[in-house]
Amino acid sequence: METNQIAIVDFGTLHINSLISVLRAHVGCDRIRLIRMTRRKERPRTLKFGDIKSTNVSNTLELKHVKETDAALILTGGPDNIGCLDGFRTISEDVYYEFEGPILGISYGFELLATVADPNCKLLPYQERSNTMFLPHPRAMEDTIFSKLPPGFLVSNRHSWSLSKVPKGYELMGETRGAHSVISAIKHEIRPIYGVQFHPELPVSGYWAGREIITGFVDMALPAPVLI
Repeated sequence: METNQIAIVDFGTLHINSLISVLRAHVGCDRIRLIRMTRRKERPRTLKFGDIKSTNVSNTLELKHVKETDAALILTGGPDNIGCLDGFRTISEDVYYEFEGPILGISYGFELLATVADPNCKLLPYQERSNTMFLPHPRAMEDTIFSKLPPGFLVSNRHSWSLSKVPKGYELMGETRGAHSVISAIKHEIRPIYGVQFHPELPVSGYWAGREIITGFVDMALPAPVLI
């Protein structure tokens, strides 16, 4: 019987090795599966880990690409622009609406989740390119993952676009504030779907809360066995 895994859906992020490193340290290589979303004339990033199983999918992740052993999906960041006339990598609506496990969207993956869930949620050209302070919303203190984190912490931002609003069906978990107030974390009102605009896989000085977000998400999807 195959082991349940965390499926990373890689949209061409620069930080794929950092993300795998965090996951690998927490659950081991056999519980990670990599789905590399490909585009014509673009080569995937070189992996530092030869023990991670991977498969290639062109442009759009569909439900047929998801295995029964995929306990959760992590949608990575990436260089594409949603809505670009030259094309962009994405997920189909059936993946969003029919996959029953937890989903975590990071940066570009966060933007994909929001715009697939709510077409009225637009992207604004508000970028962040530094480490900024994340300020949790009060309701985050009631959440399984965010309630275990400090009331404010540094996060690493590398994005060119920001959400115009909290998408329909979601709750605000927190913001970052620089030149603009940016919606930085959301959670679905009912389903275990999370999105963060920042990069939790990248370390920051001091307390690395992003790593705790990733490991907390993984523990939700792959709970430890009950000892009898």
